[in-house]
Amino acid sequence: MTLRTARLINRMSKVFLASAVVLLIIFFAVYMKGGIEFKYVSLPVMACFIGITWLGTSKAAIMALEQEQGREGSKNDN
Repeated sequence: MTLRTARLINRMSKVFLASAVVLLIIFFAVYMKGGIEFKYVSLPVMACFIGITWLGTSKAAIMALEQEQGREGSKNDN
């Protein structure tokens, strides 16, 4: 994986997480009005957990790739 790919995945995960949170808020609002059953709220909750995991993993990949490039850069300086 390249650093560019990791940053692209990170941006996509931010959008996914934001949309999952908005969907969760909408589901809770509809649930409070009595439009849906509580069991369906678990779907956007799971999407939020997936988004958080995806965001954390992509951020860790970016940090690892930047650190690896930093080591390669310092080896070339010597």
